[in-house]
Amino acid sequence: MKEGRGLIQLGQSLTERGDFAAAEIAYRRIMNDRRYAKQEQRDALLGLARMYRAQGVFIKAAAVYEMFLKTHGDDPRVPDALLELGRTHRAMGAYKNALNRFYNVIHSTLKLSSESYEHYQLLAKTAQFEIAETHYETGNFAEAAKFFDRLRLLDLAPEDRARALFKAAGSLLNAGELEQAITKLNQYLEQWPGDANAAEARYLLALTLRKIGRTEEALGITLTLLKDEHNNAAKDPQGWAYWQRRTGNQLANEFFQNGDTLGAVAIYESLAQLSPENSWRLPIIYQTGLCYERLRQTERATKAYREIIQVVESIAEKPVGGELTELARMAAWRIGQLEWSGQTERQLQQFFSATPPATPATPIIAPVHDPDASAAAAPGPL
Repeated sequence: MKEGRGLIQLGQSLTERGDFAAAEIAYRRIMNDRRYAKQEQRDALLGLARMYRAQGVFIKAAAVYEMFLKTHGDDPRVPDALLELGRTHRAMGAYKNALNRFYNVIHSTLKLSSESYEHYQLLAKTAQFEIAETHYETGNFAEAAKFFDRLRLLDLAPEDRARALFKAAGSLLNAGELEQAITKLNQYLEQWPGDANAAEARYLLALTLRKIGRTEEALGITLTLLKDEHNNAAKDPQGWAYWQRRTGNQLANEFFQNGDTLGAVAIYESLAQLSPENSWRLPIIYQTGLCYERLRQTERATKAYREIIQVVESIAEKPVGGELTELARMAAWRIGQLEWSGQTERQLQQFFSATPPATPATPIIAPVHDPDASAAAAPGPL
């Protein structure tokens, strides 16, 4: 019946629009009327399951998928239904059931005809991805790393191979295998420098290198992310900006707190170039001023603080955020502290460098032995 096909398309359209109540009515109208063809009955049943899943009503979705598999086990869409059911179980937290369903996908594709070979092969690969993701989600990171690593050996699309390698590295990190994770992250960045996850991979690599004491490498990775990724940033400017700022801030603060001031100031200076917005740039300049203070480069520290004051004063007629006003006040206070410290230091230097007037030395006179005096002082006999 043409009406049945129209109702199924209507149910799909309503599901996409989020009108789930109306979509359910359309699907159930077909399911409850035996006049519709068996194929339309099957399509309505799958449509209803997908509608429940899109709505987030996973218990009902799982029940409908199970009904479809039980009543239509010969349908060529069984592997698709198994895959969707596995994802539904995982969303419910039923991880063991999810894994079983994903393995069922792989087994079911081996029994089907070769007419849709490419589609079934894709389903089998997707199921393996889902198995790895499920192990990752349950915290079984060692097992997840193994599965993601195996996926790279399959005939996958380039973006899927890149994702598998990235997830393998992330699994190793969570498993505490830091050296292996560093190797995987380096492999990923060498092979897929422009991938969507490349910025996050640099963040993870920099933090891990810093964690195990390889600070120079961590600094190099961070500066590369901040300075040399213009082509990649153009593909996903918001994503790259987020990871640039997060990586730079975290590493610079860690370097500063651990006394690596030269590394910190190098990152802060690069961070300041990421955006012309005063709300971003001025706090970073303040941090560089603190670094220069610690390095005893007073002139450069003062210059940084004065730039903050000048910028805030230049926009005084416009609404200035309280944070920037407070930042300018703090910068002025630090300049005063630097001037006071400099003046005090100069006075101390003058005091200690002054040569005191010569004082004649008092001769040390050795006592003269007087036998008579000694005899007179000696006590008499009792």
